[in-house]
Amino acid sequence: MRFQRAKIITEIGLAVLGAGMILVAIFAYQLHIDHNQTWGTARVASAFLGGLALLFSILMTFSAWHRRLDGFSVIKKIVIALIWVGAPLRWLWHRDEQEEQTPAPDRTARNSAWLAVTGAGIAILLSLWFITSGRMVTWTPSTTYFDKLADGFLAGKLSLLETPPAALVGLTDPYSYQNRRGIGDYIWDASLYQGKYYYYWGPVPALLAAGVKTFGPIVVQDQFLVMAAIIGLAIVLAALFHWLRKTFFPAVPAWIILIIIPMGVLNTPVFWLVNFPTVYEVPIALGQFFLVLGLFAILRGMANENLRLVWLTAAGFCWGASIGSRANNVTAIGWMTGLAILYFMLKTKRKWAWVGEAATLLVPLAIWGGGLAWYNYARFGNILETGHRYQLSRPGLPVVFSQLFSFSYVLPNLYNLLARPMVVNWQAFPFFFTPYISNSMWPKLIFYPRNPNYYYTEPIAGIFVAISASWLIFLPVMALIRDGWRWLHEQPVRLVKLREWPVSTWAGWMAAGGVVCNLAVLTLFVTTSMRYEADVTVLLTVLIGICIGWTTAFLNARPRLQKSFLWVSAALCILSIIISLLINFQNVGNIFVKSNPQLYSAIAHFFNGR
Repeated sequence: MRFQRAKIITEIGLAVLGAGMILVAIFAYQLHIDHNQTWGTARVASAFLGGLALLFSILMTFSAWHRRLDGFSVIKKIVIALIWVGAPLRWLWHRDEQEEQTPAPDRTARNSAWLAVTGAGIAILLSLWFITSGRMVTWTPSTTYFDKLADGFLAGKLSLLETPPAALVGLTDPYSYQNRRGIGDYIWDASLYQGKYYYYWGPVPALLAAGVKTFGPIVVQDQFLVMAAIIGLAIVLAALFHWLRKTFFPAVPAWIILIIIPMGVLNTPVFWLVNFPTVYEVPIALGQFFLVLGLFAILRGMANENLRLVWLTAAGFCWGASIGSRANNVTAIGWMTGLAILYFMLKTKRKWAWVGEAATLLVPLAIWGGGLAWYNYARFGNILETGHRYQLSRPGLPVVFSQLFSFSYVLPNLYNLLARPMVVNWQAFPFFFTPYISNSMWPKLIFYPRNPNYYYTEPIAGIFVAISASWLIFLPVMALIRDGWRWLHEQPVRLVKLREWPVSTWAGWMAAGGVVCNLAVLTLFVTTSMRYEADVTVLLTVLIGICIGWTTAFLNARPRLQKSFLWVSAALCILSIIISLLINFQNVGNIFVKSNPQLYSAIAHFFNGR
């Protein structure tokens, strides 16, 4: 009864808020709120967010009124939805055309900021709607792994307070799945060492949970940590793309960041974390949040001499926290740290001045590194041992720990991570599916390791399949083709020296190298999973945004082609978001279906048209 009352109040509140924001946007000039008759960014954002609030209100009441839509065909419904959602984009496009006729740099920067906030808001609201299975105010109970470790930290221990069962501790080899048969009351995927439970995941999520628990007896579910990381990631991406556009890519229309920011959060692998928010997803989500936050800080430090030391310290601290969340990020952070130091070596005007800047970046990283080394040594007597070899996990975990990583996994892993196709069925909602992989689903040219070590059955879709906008990273090839053509025709080609690269170019190389480094680590691992791809796709989104900026500047002399390119880029980003929203209705846990079957059935009924 209380839930129904809260649900009704929420629905009415969202409907009133949405209608009010739309009316204010429409009549802002008449109400003397806006002194311009033409729509500015604030009015567009108000109308768009108002429409989004109305959409959530409608979705929450779907089960009560969806029968009224039976007379409409699926095509009519989809067309109506696209027109309704696409209206703000048309307004944004016309607004940009008006601004081009009467340029106003300050207003453009302000518009970009508003659109960045709006894009982050869209990503956060959709994530909240999905993680609560469309209920917004009620969360489906999740795992509490890091809450247990936080209790251990607060009690002055590095282990969990829970004691493993005596039958498990008494086994000669408790790490063999076969030996653990019949013992069902142990913590799955925990690390068992000398009669105590530990985790092989980094300590940062538990430290954050412990910080929250100091305010009272709170149970910090793992899904709360995932959602916090997603909110932070949306905000950081909004700040990063707004700053990149304002500083380096003013030719890019402001409305493009309204689309690319949500794509950074709502792309299929990252949104998979939201829709299956358990212990495994927490380190990945937090690791990516701190990774991108550190990238934003280092770029600001490279471009701003006044606050350089502050930004470099922040970058080192954030990157250390990223490694402390997920150790996989160490290679990408090593690459970006090396490029940053190289930048200061080339750009410094005083001899050896770069040493101080490098030290400012490296000291926080060294502190984190020393802390993590002590954490591992205090638990397992080895600074490099995270507890992975003591994991109580699945049958596919290699008996020989050295086989956890192998070059024999590279080819099949690359296929899974980059090119594994989805199953498309237009007759059944949500139309895009990622089934569990069987032997027959491998192409003839991919020879996957036929041994019990390689575990390949988890659902996954390749990045270049599920994220159509990922193909935009190949856009810089156009400049290489142009230079090659000029060289063949003996025309002058301007070669830009390394020390003359602008910060935007260094940003592109940092993002590109980070993508390659994290991808390389994943290709060597004994298995692949959709959630692992999130280690790649966040930085990939940053790279996509930079490539759009480069290409827009490249096409400055051809405005028609430039506008067509921007429309195509926006369409690919929107398509990536749509695929993600649909495919995540049927993730590996089917949480949405199980938690809110009535709403899911109503949505499926709407799109299936029957």
